Amino acid sequence: MVEALWSLEFNWGKKVYEAGVIIFEAGRLFGGDSSYYFSGKYEIADNEVLKAEVEITHYAGQPFPIFGERNKHKVILEGRATIPSMDLMCYSVDDPNQTIRVRCTKRAELP
Repeated sequence: MVEALWSLEFNWGKKVYEAGVIIFEAGRLFGGDSSYYFSGKYEIADNEVLKAEVEITHYAGQPFPIFGERNKHKVILEGRATIPSMDLMCYSVDDPNQTIRVRCTKRAELP
């Protein structure tokens, strides 16, 4: 169901801060944007809720301030697994009060 290429929009309030892509495949995820790359693992519970543990690593440009100035962040993505789009909450493992909404849109099936 979610195993595909997805685009991402990171929304904080009404503003889109970053956009990128992510691939969900066989319990693993990979992706990135112009400043960060992502890797991690995910699972989908019986109630169709997706939960992912993601390591976000900064590699270029200005750091994204929502999670601080560190080069690596660990976050949790969580929300209902739906097609063609998913609205997920993203929160820092270090500080679950730091949250951002992530809109995922399915773009292509995997080969």
